[in-house]
Amino acid sequence: MPSKPKPIEMLGKLENLLYYFIALILVVVAFYMLAEASIEFVRSFSSMSYHQFVLNLLETLLLVMMLVEILHTVTISISQHILIADPFLAIAIIALVRRMLVITVEIEQTKRADPLLHALLWEVGVTAGAILLLTVSIYLLRSRREREVRNPC
Repeated sequence: MPSKPKPIEMLGKLENLLYYFIALILVVVAFYMLAEASIEFVRSFSSMSYHQFVLNLLETLLLVMMLVEILHTVTISISQHILIADPFLAIAIIALVRRMLVITVEIEQTKRADPLLHALLWEVGVTAGAILLLTVSIYLLRSRREREVRNPC
């Protein structure tokens, strides 16, 4: 196996160093957000309405999940030097689920005669369709990858 030229080897090491730095920042931010969510959980347990409390907690936890998925992607990039689409699709699904939670609360607070209700219902439908499309995309990507592993030719 021929060795890589020095500048390319050095750029590869710098790339890994940047990925490690990004991973470290993601870990610190994720733990910080979990700590903030825990503090907020204790502080606002009795002062907020139940729906608002659960929504705030879920939004924070889903955001932490998005950070963990990004960290997973960075980890794969460091270890295998490839970029896989699955984690990005998972992040998009989590973001859409977060949006759907917000829409659900907005629908509950909207009166039946309000024209905004119709738009919110459409947004729920489009968001659900996008989640379904992304889920099918992940399934197709993974099944294609499994077929390529079984039949490398």
